[in-house]
Amino acid sequence: MTGYCYTVGQLILAAVAYFIRDWRWLTLAVSLPFYAFFLFSWWFHESSRWLALKNKPEEAVEVLKSVARFNGRQEEGEKIDVKMLQESMKKEMSNIQGSYSVLDLFRTPKMRIMTICLSVVWLSTSFAYYGLAMDLQKFGVDIYLIQVIFGAVDIPAKVVIT
Repeated sequence: MTGYCYTVGQLILAAVAYFIRDWRWLTLAVSLPFYAFFLFSWWFHESSRWLALKNKPEEAVEVLKSVARFNGRQEEGEKIDVKMLQESMKKEMSNIQGSYSVLDLFRTPKMRIMTICLSVVWLSTSFAYYGLAMDLQKFGVDIYLIQVIFGAVDIPAKVVIT
């Protein structure tokens, strides 16, 4: 789903850039929403799962209760306690098969070939895509229109991939 967010952002950027031609003001206009998000992020709760994994079960239970209250399910939230959370985490942790590293991508010949092929394909398409996207003004047409076309072409590509 994040790929579609990037595509929508690319389309929005073309529209914003069309109306804000100066690059300094454009940079400010596209940066302000992220700055606002950064300021509000201090009031967001930590993930209850992360808190439980970091051995902070009481805080995790409080976060789950506040989420239940926010969702209008206060009765279910009151049923949550530390013991229930720990049992749930034990069950989830027992389902984990093992730990893997990046080196596991190269251990068997089949995985090695697939990893190298996918890396080369990813690298070449990224260079081609971003090379074209970064040099739009040399096409001799409206750079804003080309930016919209790049974003629009990305939608069917993501549909085919996913």
